[in-house]
Order: sequence, then C-alpha cells, then structure tokens
Amino acid sequence: MTTINVVGAYGKRYNNIVSATDAWDRGKDFKIVGGPYINKSDWAKYSKEDTVVYQGDSSIWVLEESKPLDYWDKQEKVEEVVKGFKKVQENA
Repeated sequence: MTTINVVGAYGKRYNNIVSATDAWDRGKDFKIVGGPYINKSDWAKYSKEDTVVYQGDSSIWVLEESKPLDYWDKQEKVEEVVKGFKKVQENA
C-alpha cells in the first residue's frame, strides 16, 4: 500500500476538507503530484489499496483510505495472472 498525493486538477484549490472530499466523492479530477490525473472511479478501478491524500496550500487531508483486497479480489487477481502466464507459455 502506498500514498497517492494529489492536488486540485486544472488549477482548482480546495479551502477545506468538506469541499475537497465532496469533489472527490462526486468524481472530480485531481492531479497526482508528479503524475497523471485521477478521480475516485480511477482509484477504485486501479489503486484501491492506496490512500489518496490531498495537499492543500497549508493542509493535508485524506480523501480516501486504502482498502485491502478481500479474499475474492485476491483470488480474481491470481486467476488473471495465471491466465496471462498460460497465454505467454502458449505463444512461446
């Protein structure tokens, strides 16, 4: 698990945690510091094991806590890896 540090996208600044978490929950874009844009649906799809932290001018707020994969998510990932490995072996 890692921390994804974000700022407001497209120059947007949030003055308080309520407005930042509201924007996050409504799926607004944020900019990963040193990286691409991200929103809540991107996080849920690709990075739900990571914590998202908003970096304001003088504040840092947690927008989303990491959520460890449960057994079924892990099993699904294992099956995807095994399928991919078998496909590579078939094409070798």
